[in-house]
Amino acid sequence: MKLNLKNPIVFFDLETTGTNINTDRIVEICYLKVYPNGNEETKTMRINPEMHIPEQSSAIHGIYDADVADCPTFKEVAKEIARDIEGCDLAGFNSNRFDIPVLAEEFLRAGVDIDMMKRKFIDVQVIYHKLEQRTLSAAYKFYCGKNLEDAHTAEADTRATYEVLKSQLDRYPEELQNDMAFLAEYSSFNKNVDFAGRIVYDDKGVEVFNFGKYKGMSVSEVLQKDPGYYSWILNGDFTLNTKNVLTKIRLREMSMKGKKIVLGITGSIAAYKAAILIRGLIKKGAEVQVVITPAGKEFITPITLSALTSKPVISEFFAQRDGTWNSHVDLGLWADAMIIAPATASTIGKMANGIADNMLITTYLSMKAPVFVAPAMDLDMFAHPSTRKNLDTLRSYGNHIIEPAEGELASHLVGKGRMEEPEKIVEILEAFFAKQQDMAGKKVVITAGPTYEKIDPVRFIGNYSSGKMGFALAEECASRGAEVSLISGPVTIQAHHPNIRRIDVESAGEMYEAAIREFPTASAGILCAAVADFTPETVAGHKIKREKDNLTLQLKPTQDIAAALGNRKKDGQTLVGFALETNDETKNAQRKLERKNLDFIVLNSLNDQGAGFRCDTNKITIIDRQGATPYPLKSKQEVARDIIDRLVNNK
Repeated sequence: MKLNLKNPIVFFDLETTGTNINTDRIVEICYLKVYPNGNEETKTMRINPEMHIPEQSSAIHGIYDADVADCPTFKEVAKEIARDIEGCDLAGFNSNRFDIPVLAEEFLRAGVDIDMMKRKFIDVQVIYHKLEQRTLSAAYKFYCGKNLEDAHTAEADTRATYEVLKSQLDRYPEELQNDMAFLAEYSSFNKNVDFAGRIVYDDKGVEVFNFGKYKGMSVSEVLQKDPGYYSWILNGDFTLNTKNVLTKIRLREMSMKGKKIVLGITGSIAAYKAAILIRGLIKKGAEVQVVITPAGKEFITPITLSALTSKPVISEFFAQRDGTWNSHVDLGLWADAMIIAPATASTIGKMANGIADNMLITTYLSMKAPVFVAPAMDLDMFAHPSTRKNLDTLRSYGNHIIEPAEGELASHLVGKGRMEEPEKIVEILEAFFAKQQDMAGKKVVITAGPTYEKIDPVRFIGNYSSGKMGFALAEECASRGAEVSLISGPVTIQAHHPNIRRIDVESAGEMYEAAIREFPTASAGILCAAVADFTPETVAGHKIKREKDNLTLQLKPTQDIAAALGNRKKDGQTLVGFALETNDETKNAQRKLERKNLDFIVLNSLNDQGAGFRCDTNKITIIDRQGATPYPLKSKQEVARDIIDRLVNNK
């Protein structure tokens, strides 16, 4: 049976120095990549494990020290393997318990941060054991009617695993679905958080320890109760993956500690959820200040909110009649984030159009921190074109919209419009604050805007670039902890984050010199500027007079910044290019990717409405050597977030 695939799937097998996930190494890897259209690609490589291969292991797979002495180490091929399996689901025989944990450990040792948890894992052995209880050789004979020749070679085992899975689908049509999500769930014996199963999800989806004196207890509670336990695990004989997962949980739990949150509450029946949201935020260590509209007070009392926050609730501009007043400006400077939950259609409309008729809206308009909006309204109100337009406007301003859920509404109708649950909103804020430092310690060089190539003292050759995309990228990188060198052509917009060092240039030559100077010490370069390809051979020293009907300008090519940086790129550096095309978009972008040694390229087309120069939105496709990933039309702030997410995961 042909596999029903939404994503490519990689069948793989490892031969190793032994069976200890913590200490043993890969000596051979084979993977068979199957595409949704049925095309297949196979790759086998031997790996120098940088350690002695024990004789008992060599006796099984036939690979000895001398066979791999001249082979590359895993670190030398890690990026290649990561690129090959990017965006793919993974399958193997006993892979969930051994091959995937070993592969994850090797990636971590090599310093390649590949998120293995985003994919589906199909373990053909588990399916087999659940249905027949045999070995791979027996499975191959049972399902395929063939003897497994060359057992315990990675290539033979990989091919056999692929054929067994297809035969299993044919044999058990009632038990098995030709769906990778179903097979991934079916072939899992447990709900592991880490590959070794030291941390698992309980029945409520909470991460708990699965060993030792805290077995069955919440990881977050243990970390609060016994902080030394974290250090004990990090220094103990645990897999790098387990340590990595535990660290992520710890950072997530710490991400809200000490954060100052302004919670805006409006006149919706969902206002009762604000009390639960406050409890959740405070439990995570945040400090909460409530700002409520007059209508909001009809649904939940300030006394309740004040009791939960231990702060007076702000509703009016003037607190008393003695001249004291509440400063929305101070709140805008105080907060690390603002969340408006619930947000009614009325409030959303006022936010989008700057109608500052209450304390909440004036606070929003003064807010320097990120703003999250959780709509709550009837389904028809949410679906109305005016509401959709207002939400799009807020997105274009850089606000984060927390989409409402579907369910029964106050009208007793069922549909989309129900405010997201408080627990989920807390998770979204946690993830946001955790992400803020995922580029800490990194230096990023970004080029932005147009270049002006002088003809004479008053005229130039230029383009329509506004610099908005480059500046959005700079703000996103800086907000996530990076030190940003923003090399900007002549634009009118300003950079705001203190981590951004702006370098103003005018010509392509000046931008080239600045990029060459800044890139050697950078972790990444993002070449977003619309750099002129040609510049006048000579620049007139005075204004050229119109003395005749024709004027001929001799142009020469400018220095190619992308190609120059691509040639200078070192291990550990990432280089991102941009391509604005009008025809043969994908083909031209792929050529540029290869020609200039880029890690990935961001393509946008002047043929897409809302994309290109002078727009507040963009529609992009990210292209690397494995393929293309299209994105829908978004605000340039959201596009910047997508690009930097891709950059962070490109290690």
